[in-house]
Amino acid sequence: MVFFRNYFDDTDFDQANSSGEVAVRCPFPHYSNGVEYFEENPSAHINEDKGVFHCKVCNAKHSEASFVKTSTGHCIWRGYQYF
Repeated sequence: MVFFRNYFDDTDFDQANSSGEVAVRCPFPHYSNGVEYFEENPSAHINEDKGVFHCKVCNAKHSEASFVKTSTGHCIWRGYQYF
């Protein structure tokens, strides 16, 4: 998945576990008692073979196309232009 590799640090993808998942920090804000914060530790997993993103804290689940739309606000073809 080209977009995931371009959006997150490429070195993260060298450390995939045996099931092909890569642990990354969630780019989406989390909320606690009405206060927005971002994770400091990896809380999300990307499976490149399946092309899916899942955060275990905010429960965000995205395919590559929906991740592009959510993170950039554009359709997948326009979102690729950012990278």
